[in-house]
Amino acid sequence: MIKELIGGLLLLSIVWMGCKGDSKPDPNMQKAFETHSQYLQVAEESQLMLDKLPEDDSIRLILEKQLNEWSQNIIEVPGFEHEYHHHYGHHHHGQDDSHTLLSAGDMLIVQKELLDSVRAIKQRIVKQESPQIH
Repeated sequence: MIKELIGGLLLLSIVWMGCKGDSKPDPNMQKAFETHSQYLQVAEESQLMLDKLPEDDSIRLILEKQLNEWSQNIIEVPGFEHEYHHHYGHHHHGQDDSHTLLSAGDMLIVQKELLDSVRAIKQRIVKQESPQIH
């Protein structure tokens, strides 16, 4: 009886929160989405740069693997999932929704970490594009 009551209240609160569509998004979630959009752009730029490197270049293969592994960690910002077109990588859709339990502040931290990671990969690609002269 108590389990059903708790389950019913939980379901009701989820439905109620879902109906609050006219409320403004949390500023941290908005920043997280902006960061998400930024790193997708950096990833696209990185892929274009990789595409210019010789296909048989072993460093290119390593960098492509790093970029692909990075893309496996992309998560969408809750509330913004369908407000843009998917340009790069694949996003988690219902496979593991544990990221939806993150606070807005934590989601922003995660998105910033993803941006930092893809920027580091891009820097390695830039170095490969223009080898240093010794």
